[in-house]
Amino acid sequence: FERAWRTLLDPGSDPEPILEGEAPEAVMVAGRGVDNWGVGALNAWDSEGRVKFDRQSPGENTLPYDANPAEACASLCTGNPVKLNMGNKRSPGTISAFREALNKAGQDLTVYERVHKDLHATAETQPRELVRIDRPCPGVLAAFGRFSPEVGEFSGCGCVCLTVFEPGSQPLGSPLNVAMLYASAPNSRAHRALSPATFLCAIRNVGSNIARTVREYNRIALAQAAPSSWERTLWWEADLRAQVEY
Repeated sequence: FERAWRTLLDPGSDPEPILEGEAPEAVMVAGRGVDNWGVGALNAWDSEGRVKFDRQSPGENTLPYDANPAEACASLCTGNPVKLNMGNKRSPGTISAFREALNKAGQDLTVYERVHKDLHATAETQPRELVRIDRPCPGVLAAFGRFSPEVGEFSGCGCVCLTVFEPGSQPLGSPLNVAMLYASAPNSRAHRALSPATFLCAIRNVGSNIARTVREYNRIALAQAAPSSWERTLWWEADLRAQVEY
């Protein structure tokens, strides 16, 4: 399968097959590393054990931020694909928890809708690349967005937004509560053509876009070079392969 897959992507090459058991750092194809995100079983690509589940009793919600996190982190907020806002006072569930945490940190939630829409518009013109808006509003150091066409024609779902808080404006007063991720999933009310199959593919690609967004931001935070064109190509190949395998 690996040989056939590589030939399909690049008919002019004849690479060696990649063995499932090989570690990512040990595998090089034409001098390039292989991206295992989203390919195979969870434990095959989550080598650092960073995926954790918070079990709550019925009626309880997982808090978006910890008061004493062990490391710098960002929390994922489920967005509204139509309004791209932070809900309202009567919003239920997780969005209510985010509103409470950000309000207590002094964040102005009314401007988030504008910031998210600006990021969506800019990122859509530069697909698969991270775009940036510096200090879009008080309490926010910078906002980033990444648009992935692989999500599909679902308005409001193709872009992931990453808001980095200014020091002193982090939720629960912890400097390790660095940022908030904002991503929207398609739903039948906003997207009439949605089917079970397209929904699952879209969700998978939204998740992939979240991982790419965080990865690119981490490079910026560490003052590393932006991903090269061949790295972006490998990411695209991994996303495409996941859809083909599905």
